[in-house]
This record gives sequence, C-alpha cells and structure tokens, in this order.
Amino acid sequence: MLQEYRVEKKINPRMFFVIVFIICLITSVSIFFIYEHIQSEKLSVFYDYVSSGDYENASFVFRILYEKEPFNYAILRAGIDLYYEILVRSDEFIFLASERVIIYSKQLLLSSTRAKRDYRIYQKLGYAYKSMGSGYYNEAYNAYKKAMVYRDKRVQTKIELASICYDLGFYDEAIVYYNIAKKSSNLDISDVIFSKEFDYQLAISYYANNNTVEALDILLVLFDDDADINIRYKSSLSLANIYRDSGLYDESKFYYNKALEIDAKNAEVYYNIGLFYNKMKKSSDARKMFKTALDIDKSHKPSIEALYGKK
Repeated sequence: MLQEYRVEKKINPRMFFVIVFIICLITSVSIFFIYEHIQSEKLSVFYDYVSSGDYENASFVFRILYEKEPFNYAILRAGIDLYYEILVRSDEFIFLASERVIIYSKQLLLSSTRAKRDYRIYQKLGYAYKSMGSGYYNEAYNAYKKAMVYRDKRVQTKIELASICYDLGFYDEAIVYYNIAKKSSNLDISDVIFSKEFDYQLAISYYANNNTVEALDILLVLFDDDADINIRYKSSLSLANIYRDSGLYDESKFYYNKALEIDAKNAEVYYNIGLFYNKMKKSSDARKMFKTALDIDKSHKPSIEALYGKK
C-alpha cells in the first residue's frame, strides 16, 4: 500500500526558519532601498528649490524631512546648506538664518563622527557666528580655526578668518591669513571691490602692528583708485590719521580735506580733525570740530567724551 506523501515531514524546521529569515531580510532591504530612494528624491527636490532661490518651498520640504529624522546626517546637512544660503544671499532673516545654521551644525557635530572632520561645517558655523554680531566673534574665530585644522584650503575661508582676526584685534594673525589668501588667490573681476576691502583691513592690521611703511604703501594705492568711493574715503581718513600721528601735519591736512570732499557730513571726519587740532595745540579749533561732529551725530560718543569727558 502506498504511503501518503507528507510535505511537512520533508521540510526541515531549520530550513523553514532560514527561508523565512531570507524573505524577511529581502523585504527589509527592499523597504530600506525604497525609503532611501524616496528620501533621495525629496532631497533632490529640496536642493532644486535652494538653487532656484525658492527658500519657502525648500524650508517646507526640509521641515517634513527633519521632523521624521532629526539626527539624519544628510537632512541636517540640508538644513545647514539652506540657512547658510539664505544668510549669504539675502539681507532678510539674518538672525534667524544664523541661529538655524548654528543649531543644525551643533546637532550634526554631536551626532556624527564624520561631521567632526568636515571643514565645511566649521566654515559655515564660523560665518553664522560672525553674522550674529560682535558678541559671537570669539566663537566665529574658534570655528574658522577648526576649519583650518581640518585642511580647508579655500581662499574664501582664509579671508573670512583674517577678517574675524581683524575684528577681534588679532592683527598679527590677520596679516598672516590675508597674505596667505592673497598669494593663493586668483580673484576674478566680480571680486575686485571685495578684495579692496581686504587690502584696506590688511593695511590697518599692519599699522596696528607698528608697520607704518607697509600700511602706507597699501593705503596710497587704494586712495589712487577712483573705482570705489567708499574705499577711497576710508583710505583718505586712515592716511590722514597715520600722518597726524606721525607728526606730518601738512600731509595729514591734505588727506582730511580729501575725506571731506568725498563725505562732508560724516561725524568721524570732524572728530579726527579735532584730534588733529589738539595735536597742534589748537584747542579752540579742536572744540569746533567736535561740536560739528555732534551737530551731525548727537550720539557720537568719541566727540562727547572729547568735549565733556563723558563716556
């Protein structure tokens, strides 16, 4: 008599669990790759919005992604990129954008070992701190230094670090980084005006470091360039002050007059001319200049202090 063929007896229990495991694994991997593909598509749409300047829709997509995965590396990077772009490209929402860059950068640095070696994170963090105002300059300085430690070779970062050193009064470091940036920079036409401001800051850094010759060489070149009125004005005033402090009063007076030709309603010029007259022991003329400065700007603190001894 034929025996009944029983499949369940032929299947080894171990084999059954292996098959179930493989099916579950394939299903999980498939779901993971489908999810990753969907997320990648969303991020692609997000960056399309960012590149087109549509920050409202970019913010909407980012919020959806961030709410689901607040510690995801790619999503946090997207948030940093978005708000850094807003910070650089727009004059609005500076405080909000800076704050968001700082929050997402810190979150990323705490949650990802890979991020701690990414100089781009530190550069954007430094820029955000600087944009928050002078109370955050030390944090900006430390972030930029971290970017340099992790081999940020970009000229822009060196310039930004030099600028924050200048703002903090670290003039010796400012000189080092400005010169490194200048040697490695091939600035195109669109950056010419931008680079003049850096040249001006380099000159002032030299003067603060008692290198008057280097400072004068740069300022005289900047003064002779008529393309940028703001730089010409700042150079005129700085040249006048340097010559005044050096006892070269004729040269000083010449450049004060040049500064007045450019901007005759600037309290800072009259205040410095007042210091010029004080240096020449002409206290009556000095007081007139300080009063003129206050007529232009009633809150000009240096002039108030010079006239009334009040800080």
